[in-house]
Amino acid sequence: MIRDNDSSHLSVHFLQTSHGESIFIETSNGNRVLIDGGGDASQVADTLGKILPFWDRNIDIVLLTHPDTDHVGGLPEVLHRFRVGTVLHSGQNSSSNTFTTWSHAIQEHENTILVWPGMHIGLDHGTIIEVLSARCVGPEHQCADTNDASIVTMLRHRHVSFLLTGDIERSTEVRLATSIPNLRATVLKAPHHGSNTSSTETLINAVEPVAVVVAAGTANRYGHPHPEVIERYNTTVGQERVFRTDQLGTVELRTDGERLWMVR
Repeated sequence: MIRDNDSSHLSVHFLQTSHGESIFIETSNGNRVLIDGGGDASQVADTLGKILPFWDRNIDIVLLTHPDTDHVGGLPEVLHRFRVGTVLHSGQNSSSNTFTTWSHAIQEHENTILVWPGMHIGLDHGTIIEVLSARCVGPEHQCADTNDASIVTMLRHRHVSFLLTGDIERSTEVRLATSIPNLRATVLKAPHHGSNTSSTETLINAVEPVAVVVAAGTANRYGHPHPEVIERYNTTVGQERVFRTDQLGTVELRTDGERLWMVR
């Protein structure tokens, strides 16, 4: 259950993973959201165990952006170790053993909801998550490209915002940039771990980010992030405002709704 209180600070942790990505969001009154779980079975659960106090194992929402192993792999263990209020997902399927484990886990969960574009999730006064894109929702509407069908969300805390993009590719980037009148965000989570199949100038110009976080697994075998993409972001926001989890470890950004800073 979401707790309600007039709080000031929002913390967004872009967790270091060996494969894939995971984002942990916490308001100062304790409302918590986990987006994706990385590819390792226990790494994200271990990290959350260190971030959260040992007497409080509650996570209000777990959201899976798409069913690829490097995003769903750690979520079954999170459901096992933590008390999760609501599971949000698109209903997309995968034939992988990892996804099968996840499917069995959420079948036993009492509160599972399919997302839809335009869905708003209130976390606190002035803090919401808006679903901007959720293609092919439901098992009867399958997409050939699960990356491009990723759930895309905008996290807003008063005047500061985070565009969280999953693994979307060029086509969805262009669709979002041309169909949403105001896509500007303070922080852009680079799509698809900084792959050269995404992070187009069209998206970057529409978002006009102040900072960029590249969530790339330390042991990924795809060469993420691509050097050309990093150079593009360095040119846009400045090298000192491009934060890479494969180099820096977990990146925690905190905001009071007006200012934004990195917690070291």
